[in-house]
Amino acid sequence: MELLILAQSAEASEAAGIAGALFGLLMMGFFFVVVPLLPIVVGGIVGAWLEKQHFQDLADREEGTRHVPLSDLATPPPGISVGRGALVEGSVVISADHFRSMRARFRKLIGGEFKGLVKMQERAKREALLRMKEQAIAQGAVAVCNVRVETSTIAGNRPDSVAGAEVIAFGTALFPGASDSSGRKPPPIPGTNVA
Repeated sequence: MELLILAQSAEASEAAGIAGALFGLLMMGFFFVVVPLLPIVVGGIVGAWLEKQHFQDLADREEGTRHVPLSDLATPPPGISVGRGALVEGSVVISADHFRSMRARFRKLIGGEFKGLVKMQERAKREALLRMKEQAIAQGAVAVCNVRVETSTIAGNRPDSVAGAEVIAFGTALFPGASDSSGRKPPPIPGTNVA
């Protein structure tokens, strides 16, 4: 009888030892895998929310500036009498968060489109064009022609890593001429005494 009790107690302590070891392994896995990834995951969630907010802001601002046309042609849009032109520009630098960079590195291993980085480039281009357009509107322009967009990728410490994108948009802001239907004189170019 005592032998049976000893055998049962040995089995129970062995089961408790295995359970304790498994629990220890799970906790080690939690602390060595989950805890280090937690800031990256939280950063990805916050980054996605901020990106969504930025896209909404871009849409609202684009709607507010829709009355000023943009053109990549060197000639003014039809129906606009041009009194003078001035250079306007907008630039922006948008960086990728760590979560997006990590996903891009993983995507590079398996191949395919870097969707997160494509969204980042789209945001940067739209923001630069909007800043240029808002500068033209602030100066009294009725259109912007000869628009050009230059992009540059900003790498991190290694040449194969992408940390962000720089976009510069520039064009010629067109101001109404004397024969404009509104009868207004064109405003002076800021910083000069030229009318």
